[in-house]
Amino acid sequence: MVDLDAKEFVGIKKKVIGQKEALNSFGKCDLLYVKENGLYLNQERVLEFLNYKDIYNYILNSNFLSEYDLCYVRHLPPISFSYFNFLRGIKKNPNLKVILEIPTFPYYGERSNAKSLKNKFNFYLDQFCFSKLISYYIDHIVTFNYFEDMVFGIKNIKLVNGVSENQMPLIKKEKSGLKEINILAVSTLVSWHAYDRLILGLKEYKDTELHEYTIRLHFVGEGPERNNLENLTNDLSLNEFIYFYGYKNGDELEEIYKKSDIGVSSLGLFKKGGAGDSLKAKEYMLAGLPIIVDENEKYYLGKEFVLDIPSNGDSIDLKQVIKFYNSITSQGSEIREFCLENFSWNRQIEKLLEVVEK
Repeated sequence: MVDLDAKEFVGIKKKVIGQKEALNSFGKCDLLYVKENGLYLNQERVLEFLNYKDIYNYILNSNFLSEYDLCYVRHLPPISFSYFNFLRGIKKNPNLKVILEIPTFPYYGERSNAKSLKNKFNFYLDQFCFSKLISYYIDHIVTFNYFEDMVFGIKNIKLVNGVSENQMPLIKKEKSGLKEINILAVSTLVSWHAYDRLILGLKEYKDTELHEYTIRLHFVGEGPERNNLENLTNDLSLNEFIYFYGYKNGDELEEIYKKSDIGVSSLGLFKKGGAGDSLKAKEYMLAGLPIIVDENEKYYLGKEFVLDIPSNGDSIDLKQVIKFYNSITSQGSEIREFCLENFSWNRQIEKLLEVVEK
C-alpha cells in the first residue's frame, strides 16, 4: 500500500480511482487505502496504524470482507511473512475470489535497489519461497506484462493501464505548422525512463550542420534522476532548449500540454526486464498528442501516430522524430478516440470480469 495523497504517487492514485469507478459500473465497489497514517474505507477513516501488520490484522479480524464476492489486491513487492499470512487469511473465506494485481512484473530486479538487509531478505524469501506457494491462496493474477502467460503458476490476465475519459481533456487538436517541435515528458524522473537518451539526441542534432527544426524538451515531474538530467543539460550547454518544471497539475500542466507536439513514454524498459505498459502514454493520447514509446510497449505499435524506438541505451535520433512528426495525418480527436476505444478502464475491467466469472 502507498499513501494515495502523496505527490510522488499521483499516477498510482489516478489508476486506482479509475479502476474503482470502472468496477462500480459493473457492481458495488469499495476502496480500502492508506492516507498518511490512516486506513480509509472510501472516505471514512477506519484505522490509525503504526505498521502494515496493523492493517492486515484489522482486515482479517473484521467481518466486512464477508460482504464481497471479489477482493482485488494491488501487490507491492516483496512478499513478506506478514503479507503472505494476510493473503492466506483472506482465502479462508471460500466464497471470496482473490485477485492479485502486480503492477510491475517481473520485479526481482528491484532487489538490487532494496536498501535494508530486511528488505533484501524479504525479496529472497519472495523469490524462492512465497512466490511458489502463493497459488494456493490466489484465484487470479493481473499484470500489465504483455509477454508473461503464467505468473507464480497462475494464468496471467493481461490488462493494460487504463484511462478514464475525464482524466484528460482533448488539448492538441491539430499540428502547429511551425518549424518547431516540443517534446513533453510528464513522469516521476527515475533512471528507467532513460530521458538522458533524449538529451543526448538533442546534443547530436544540434551539432549537425543543418537542423531545420528547433527541438525543445519539456520535463514535468520530480524524482531522483532530476539532478542528473539537469547536470547533463548544463554540461552539454542545452539550457536554452530544455525545461524542468517540477511537479505540476491542473491548469499549469494543461498549459504545458498546449505548447507540446509529442508525448514521450518510458525509454528505458530494457532496464526493467524489457516489458512495460505506460499510463502516461495513454494520457498523452487522451490529450491528442502523438507518442514516442519503447518498442516493448506492444499495445500501440503499427499506428501512424506512434513512433517506437529500439529498447537500448542509445541516443534518440531526432531526425527520425522529425520525419515521424511530419508523416502524421491523424487529428488529435482521432488519437483520443483510439485511446478511449482500446484503453478505457471500463474496457479493462470488462476483460477481467469475463475471465473471473467463467
